[in-house]
Amino acid sequence: MKRIFDITLSLFLIIILSPIMIVVALIIYFKIGKPIIFKQTRAGLNGKLFTIYKFRTMSNRKDKNGELLPDEQRLKGVGLAIRRTSLDELPQLFNVLKGDMSFVGPRPLLAEYLHLYNSEQKRRHSVLPGITGWAQVNGRNAISWEEKFKLDVWYVDNNSFWLDIKILWLTFLKVLERSDISSASHITVEKFKGNSIYIYGASGHGLVVADIAKICGYSDIILIDDGDNEYLSFDDIKKKTQIPIAFGIGNNMIRKELFKKVKKHGFKVATLIHKDTTISDSVTIGEGTVIMAGVIINPYSNIGKGVILNSSSTIEHESLIEDFVHISPNVALAGAVKIKESTHIGIGSSIIQGITIGERCIVGAGSVVVKDIKDRSIAYGNPCQVIREIDD
Repeated sequence: MKRIFDITLSLFLIIILSPIMIVVALIIYFKIGKPIIFKQTRAGLNGKLFTIYKFRTMSNRKDKNGELLPDEQRLKGVGLAIRRTSLDELPQLFNVLKGDMSFVGPRPLLAEYLHLYNSEQKRRHSVLPGITGWAQVNGRNAISWEEKFKLDVWYVDNNSFWLDIKILWLTFLKVLERSDISSASHITVEKFKGNSIYIYGASGHGLVVADIAKICGYSDIILIDDGDNEYLSFDDIKKKTQIPIAFGIGNNMIRKELFKKVKKHGFKVATLIHKDTTISDSVTIGEGTVIMAGVIINPYSNIGKGVILNSSSTIEHESLIEDFVHISPNVALAGAVKIKESTHIGIGSSIIQGITIGERCIVGAGSVVVKDIKDRSIAYGNPCQVIREIDD
């Protein structure tokens, strides 16, 4: 019965809505350019791959390095209007007619997510994917992946013709309201990163990082510590490179070496940012950086890879924090400060505007830095003075 309903309704809507689809196609052609149709491989019934059709809504604008700009800079004007009215979904009527999709079911997601699901989440693929679904009328892009998957599985267990009619009606109302189109933090949908994450380091710092990972949506958190048999060692996980790794190790040099090690073996290093932070949109943040609660990063600052920014630290405008730096809690950096690679800034320190601190330095707790510090120095005090150089 459902398949007959899908064929009949999709054919009817393709005929009735064809003038609208032609108009949308022409607008895209003249305002955004070719191609008009966005095609992508998605996972369908029982994980079978198919090509989904949507109207293209994002431009191909690139930066000076030839890289595509962030979604929020490419989804503007006409494209954003098409996305907000859900007109971009109309070509999926042909997917329904072909039998790749149904009108109602869990949304078809990227094929790369297939290996990230747990056994319960995989059940969402036991029915045809849909243009709309139970998750779409209960939050859509405004809810977490975990919540979406729970709603998808609920639909699998409770689907019926009348439930589908209810979902179609609620979808119609959602489209009129234009609600839940974007998440709180992204104009488009955040990528699903899976449920599992390895935290390298099982000490107190590792536990803090694990807590941030949980807040970021990871539910299966696995601690790694080569020095303790209670935890997994790196050799245990070499064949599981689809699971990201984060670092809960305060020592900059050890963190740097481990970063190189896991990247060599093909792992993705997760960037973890606590939800209770204030970070300007113009800030760039490198891979594998961990940012804890209460951190403030002001405009046009650049944070390198593998950096640790501890609780309640403040990075003022146009500052540069190079790779594998460790900023302790309650540190305050004034504007245009530069901290070079692998340097450690002690708890409660303050650094005045325009200061440069060299690589592999250690600045003691509570220091007030009022002049530049050269590479490989240990410094402390108010005002901060170099105590000695690091020999190695």
